[in-house]
Amino acid sequence: MSQVKITTGINFLDNLIGGIDCGSISQIFGEFSSGKSTFAQQLCVTVQLPKEKGGLESKAVYLSTEKSFYPPKIQKMAIRFGINPDAALKNIIIKEILSLNDLFDSIRIAKNIIEKLNVKLLVVDSIATYFRYETTSLDKVAVRQFKLRKFMEELIKITDILNIACVITNQVVEREDENRWQIKPVGGNVINNYCKKILEMGKIEDKRYIKIYDAPMNEENYFLFKISDDGIYPLS
Repeated sequence: MSQVKITTGINFLDNLIGGIDCGSISQIFGEFSSGKSTFAQQLCVTVQLPKEKGGLESKAVYLSTEKSFYPPKIQKMAIRFGINPDAALKNIIIKEILSLNDLFDSIRIAKNIIEKLNVKLLVVDSIATYFRYETTSLDKVAVRQFKLRKFMEELIKITDILNIACVITNQVVEREDENRWQIKPVGGNVINNYCKKILEMGKIEDKRYIKIYDAPMNEENYFLFKISDDGIYPLS
């Protein structure tokens, strides 16, 4: 049986990453203002597309920890993809997350919503926020790792059992690797080990890129793009 996927809305990017898979977690990480939320919100629109256009004719659940959800942008994206803008907004169930406990409660509530409604995409934007800021002292590192692993196990269970796509956005941290400083996703392997696909978003001078994480920086592994009011486009 073929893998069920969601189009990104961009043919070149679909060819690069193979679309967004159902039944697994995809991670998008990058620095502030790299375009992570825009990418995630574009997927909330493309999942609503007809199947012949790469969508799943489905709804999305969006858990926002950084107040990043912007309805006017969703409406403009919907118009771009030929979807009624008001209907597109109604097909996205949004929850603003207020704390780490709220995040855990919301993922359980989301599971019930996904089971009852036609939901095929779950977005957590961003996963790191409350794990990072509610457990900052060194003596809490082990607790943070434990809670983060527990949360990822909840996510993978939902995506697997309900066969939905899950997309998490993530922040970055600088670490020394092979005698040079590199940008890494927060949480490291505690998060990475649960993700089928990991995408890095960033800038090279004044150009934005999406890159397959840990792949060599060559034309086969990255996509140059621009951000407009109605979403992400290839850089022409």
